[in-house]
Amino acid sequence: MKRISVWFYVSPSGHEPVKDWLKKLDKNLWEVRSDISDGRIARVLFTVQGEMMVLLHGFVKKSKSTSKLDLDLAKKRRNDVLKQR
Repeated sequence: MKRISVWFYVSPSGHEPVKDWLKKLDKNLWEVRSDISDGRIARVLFTVQGEMMVLLHGFVKKSKSTSKLDLDLAKKRRNDVLKQR
């Protein structure tokens, strides 16, 4: 697994605009929301381990809610990552 550090841009006023696209789904599990062409919605699910963001799963949503299969897969991968600490 390749690991990189992720830093959020902070404007001079202290605002972190990227965080407007984040949503917490579960303990140590976050989602980045992005609208793509033709009304499709893409999501990337991730966890944070120490000072690192670990990307767990990405998909294009077919409905308004995140499917149980996608959420369960991300949770399994998150648990695998957190066990490696």
